[in-house]
Amino acid sequence: MKLLLLCAGLLALVFGYYEIEYNAKFESSNSGDGGNNEVRAGIRKGQVQYPDRSLETNSNVFPSTTSPDSSWRFLVIADIHGMTAFSYGNLTHNQETNAWNEQLRVLSQINNDYGGELVVLPGDVSSYGGVELEDLIEDLGGNLSPEEAVYQAGRNCFNGTREIFQHAGYDTVIASVGDHEIGGNEGFRPFGKKSKLHTLPNARLAFGDGFNRDGEGEFIFHQPLFGNIPSRPFGTPYTNTSFAHVHKNALFVTVDAFELVGDGLYDYIDVEHGFGGEGAVTCTVNGDGKHINWFKRVLRAARNDPSVDHIIVSAHLPIMQPARKVKCSGQFLDAGEDSDFWKLMNKFNVDLYLAGEVHANTATKTRYPGSNLIQIVTRGNRFNNFLTVDIEDDLIEVKIYNEVGDLSRWNAQYEEAGIVTIDKSSSITDISSSGMLELLDVDSDIISFDFEEKEPIDKTQVLGLRGSESLIATNVTIRGILCEESIPNIGAFGAQYNAQVGNIALVEGRNGGHAAKFHANSRMGIYGIGPFSAGESISFGFWFKTYQSKRKMVLLHYANYWGKVVDSSDKNYFSLALDNGIPVIHTRLSTELKALKTQNLADGKWHHIAVSMPQKSCLVSELEMYVDGILVNTIVDNDHHIFQTTSGRLNIGGFGYSNAGFEDIYPRANPFEGKIDDFSLFARPINIDIDFFPSTVPTTSPTSSPTPSPTAAPTAFPSAYPTDSPTTTMAPTQAPTKTPTKAPTKTPTKAPTKAPTSAPTKEPTSVPTKEPTKSPTKRPTALPTALHTTSPSDIFSPLPSVSLSASPSGVLSAPPSVFSSASPSNIFSAPPSTSPFPSAYPTDSPTTTMAPTQAPTKTPTKAPTKAPTSAPTKEPTSVPTKEPTKSPTKRPTALPTALHTTSPSDIFSPLPSVSLSASPSGVLSAPPSVLSSASPSNIFSAPPSTSPSDMISSLPSTLPTTTPSSSFTMIPTQVPTQFPTNVPTQALTQAPTKIPTKVPTKAPTKLPTSAPTKLPTKVPTKVPTKIPTKVPTKVPTKAPVRVLTKVPTKVPTKAPAKVLTKVPTKAPAKVPTKAPTSRPTNDPTKATKAPVEDNERSNRSLTTVPTIRPLDPSNRSQFEAPTDPATKTPTSEAQARPL
Repeated sequence: MKLLLLCAGLLALVFGYYEIEYNAKFESSNSGDGGNNEVRAGIRKGQVQYPDRSLETNSNVFPSTTSPDSSWRFLVIADIHGMTAFSYGNLTHNQETNAWNEQLRVLSQINNDYGGELVVLPGDVSSYGGVELEDLIEDLGGNLSPEEAVYQAGRNCFNGTREIFQHAGYDTVIASVGDHEIGGNEGFRPFGKKSKLHTLPNARLAFGDGFNRDGEGEFIFHQPLFGNIPSRPFGTPYTNTSFAHVHKNALFVTVDAFELVGDGLYDYIDVEHGFGGEGAVTCTVNGDGKHINWFKRVLRAARNDPSVDHIIVSAHLPIMQPARKVKCSGQFLDAGEDSDFWKLMNKFNVDLYLAGEVHANTATKTRYPGSNLIQIVTRGNRFNNFLTVDIEDDLIEVKIYNEVGDLSRWNAQYEEAGIVTIDKSSSITDISSSGMLELLDVDSDIISFDFEEKEPIDKTQVLGLRGSESLIATNVTIRGILCEESIPNIGAFGAQYNAQVGNIALVEGRNGGHAAKFHANSRMGIYGIGPFSAGESISFGFWFKTYQSKRKMVLLHYANYWGKVVDSSDKNYFSLALDNGIPVIHTRLSTELKALKTQNLADGKWHHIAVSMPQKSCLVSELEMYVDGILVNTIVDNDHHIFQTTSGRLNIGGFGYSNAGFEDIYPRANPFEGKIDDFSLFARPINIDIDFFPSTVPTTSPTSSPTPSPTAAPTAFPSAYPTDSPTTTMAPTQAPTKTPTKAPTKTPTKAPTKAPTSAPTKEPTSVPTKEPTKSPTKRPTALPTALHTTSPSDIFSPLPSVSLSASPSGVLSAPPSVFSSASPSNIFSAPPSTSPFPSAYPTDSPTTTMAPTQAPTKTPTKAPTKAPTSAPTKEPTSVPTKEPTKSPTKRPTALPTALHTTSPSDIFSPLPSVSLSASPSGVLSAPPSVLSSASPSNIFSAPPSTSPSDMISSLPSTLPTTTPSSSFTMIPTQVPTQFPTNVPTQALTQAPTKIPTKVPTKAPTKLPTSAPTKLPTKVPTKVPTKIPTKVPTKVPTKAPVRVLTKVPTKVPTKAPAKVLTKVPTKAPAKVPTKAPTSRPTNDPTKATKAPVEDNERSNRSLTTVPTIRPLDPSNRSQFEAPTDPATKTPTSEAQARPL
């Protein structure tokens, strides 16, 4: 045993020695230093001096292996942007500057009030993007090379930053590299006086030495993690800027996410996938694989170590979009949620991802199932905001503090503005949030204006919009117009995206509310940046009304708020205009998308316009434009993939906050004049019916999950997940109620009921359907019905009969017969017509022959003819035709037939009879039979009459009657009776009628069925069912389908038939309208889509989730460090852009 212990001890010493030697090797000669050991050697030889004060090692710097305290705290401050002043001198010099004194005062107050054991800085403590190298060299004495100058300035700045935090009481600082620390903006351009691509290794070295090395030059976060996992990615350019560190029961991993593409000679932008866009440096954590593999090893080891309760990762760039942004370049991580970096964090259950860059605050929960990862992007901006993070064994509590006070900055006073709590004490992690850190609903409309109110600009703070002497601005100037009011944003982005407005009046809107009235001097702009960003999907819609039909007016405009307008081939703007009443979209000077075959929308009426990106980085030609809810065809000049500028502002009714120059390149464009109402913008593709034209009645198709409780009316938005608890409802009845209910049933059925409805719909639609339905339409159709009965029924029954009647019925049934009479007619008719078509109107001359003819008499006969006529009579008869016609009449009937019973019953039965009846029943019978009559007609008619017949005819008419009949026939009619009959049918039917009656049953049944029905009703109920459905909802509807009728029917129809029936209804439809309905139908076949050659686009689903294409690993060979940075000299000047 002693020998084994001795061997184990020797092995530990050997492995420890080689670990030290391994780390030391990369400390002195790893490629992460970018070949700059000579630079470091030169610094250590005294060519550039370190700050005077030596750093002291603090016990909190190193990971703790002891049990954590019950709770502890750290702070997060992103994008301070106030430390650049420390670049030009040593510590003694810096301590005499105003920047040092102000920031030290504020930091000391924060530590005094809020404490914290360490501070996380997610990048951009300084800004070098706009600095020219010649100026930097001159400010440092004029004797340094560009590489030495970049290192000297960075080393001074980053070491000074760590010093000021240590003076304030924070000994441990975990800093991430930001774009501005290593160049940023113009510094990432291949050429120009501000380009710093060839000094990237020097900037990284300065960052690592300033933040992560002590006074002796030793790397602070040096020791291995979890046995043999190195704390840094040795062998990569990120050896000094990416590292991991354990503090008590939490692992911190900070990552350098910037990568030079190729040799840095060209700007990198991949518009097809939405990558790059910031010069020759892109944002990714891929490279040749060593960097991401190190990250993976660290996370796996941490999750296997029981001493690590929480994992916190920080980098400079947001990953999940959209995110709120304020006055920034708006960079993002390539591939976003599809990146390996994000996937690994979800796989290994990282708790928090902390980022900066965008100078605003957004908390977003991952969409990956099974993961509770939360991205928190925040602003620091000279200590304007910061986070406190309290850690316990199974709890993380994040609070945000916002600056308050009378000064424009450096108030050193804060108030709590939001909170996120992650409780892991049970098997299911509980997450709650509120305020500025309320988790963003990425699927809802993030910007929304209802124009119901205006308020002073300073009533609600917009971060970053400061006055000259106050923290909150009281006014802002937009394109020469002073704006002192704002319109609140009621979307998910909240007050940060309130719109600043000037010269806008709130007037009467569409539906009794208010709308915004614009004129030439009106302004409406949003100070926040975005939410358009590179290739990310954006969709929007709103209502407008204008009379200006001969002008080009800007409806919506998104573009850079700085720089110049250029017709470039990389980043785009997005401008929607109304050109002589026709919608057009501009993304470049040479690119225009225009609606085709659209009416002039500047007609003084309200119109709705919507535009949607169906997927990420789509082509301009793939944009979907909707006018009044209908998809319209478009044509485009100079098509391209959409890659929006990441630093633009959104404006409504004009160019607004956009940079100067748009008036020059679009001289015909004018500010909008008219009204705008109900604006909504989404960071995803839209479904036009759900997002903008929701219905108010339930759908006929069943849902796959129960609702938690019955509602009196459909909800406006679907729930995100199905409920797990059953509902309690009453049992369904076997017969329809007397009056329809106003709410849907809790558990819809999957098939239609067999019982007919008790009342028809009241209002017709304005557009005919393309396929016939199996239930009555609101307006008589021009298409034939499918089924007819052969024996009449004079009593309405909610359920079909199962037996035959013992005696024939003497009362007419509602639907007509499709069989000829058994006895011929003995009345002669006039000569038959020679026309192959029926006459449009009835004739007004009598017949002259006594011989039987094949044409009808002038007036209806009271007895049947020997043979049916081949053409309709010129005047409608009061009896039905023998056979239905194959084409509708040009005139609808004015009234249904008025048939009455001879012996009404006043006895109501709650259930239908199941036995034969020898006499007329007082109980409602089943719907008409589909079987032939048991006995032929034996009644003959009198000579032709000029008035309605008092007797029945055995042959039906081919046209509907224009006046009600005063007697009943033996042959059923093709239209429903106005009132139910009280006499049983000759033969009880076995199938339901297809035409509903106009009256309900006499009284609702009081007896429930023994089992719940499996069939749905179209009529919603007010009570829940006892039994919920067992299948969870797969696709919840966002909002109920639009109302087609004002009075719901009791029985829904099945799916529309695909084959047209051959038998017409008794009452045909009027001529259908050619104009589309003012509200779109749910049938996608009714939407006017692209031409035939664009079928692929026309058939595309609007609800398809956008595909984010990951970076191709096979093409990563281009991501290599420059072979000889010192020889790369600028050859031309790039266009300058301010920070």
